[in-house]
Amino acid sequence: MSPADSMCRSSTPRSWSFPVPGYRESMHRAKPSSPRPEQLSPTTYPRPKRSCRSSTHRSWSFPHPGRHGEAACGGLDTWELVKGTPYYNVASAQSMWRNCGNHANCWCGASGGGSGTHGMGCFKCAKGRFLHSRYGKAFGGFASEEIVVVVGDLCPHLGNQKWCPEKAGQRNDYGSLNHLDFSHPPAGIHNNDFVFTPISCPDDLRARYDQLSQCGR
Repeated sequence: MSPADSMCRSSTPRSWSFPVPGYRESMHRAKPSSPRPEQLSPTTYPRPKRSCRSSTHRSWSFPHPGRHGEAACGGLDTWELVKGTPYYNVASAQSMWRNCGNHANCWCGASGGGSGTHGMGCFKCAKGRFLHSRYGKAFGGFASEEIVVVVGDLCPHLGNQKWCPEKAGQRNDYGSLNHLDFSHPPAGIHNNDFVFTPISCPDDLRARYDQLSQCGR
């Protein structure tokens, strides 16, 4: 587990959890029983130990069909990465990457984070749900079903100072330590807060990433 993982803290009530068959509910969490293999699907994962809260923003600067080689994760086409799948591509804040000074030197960057910021570098995945709250104003409960996101690009601090912190431990203008940019969020979602937990990326998404990205080549 990276330092960023251990530093991640939930800013949501315990009731904002992700039930999985085979786990027992308790305020004093009992040791969970492992779900049987047949209970797990590609988008069903064991209950996380922690969850993180993030601001989000709909970005129009992501690569679109016909625009290639721009994403920080090996120049992949982020549209092609998730096209025809149930997954959502995101650009994570610069503070969530390791040793990232600007867009140019974050090529294929690893996860960073720390001091309350969760690390989400190239091809890191998470599951989560949008909240009704926006812009740091807490109200309501969940605004979406659970989705899976994958980091395919960077949200650099320069030019995005309002949303994307530069260094781990810094908060954006809305008080969030974490931030994710969505190019195509679910219907009805517009800059809603997002509560998420890290997961291993699904195999079908990894195969597509390996085909499209220059990272590791």
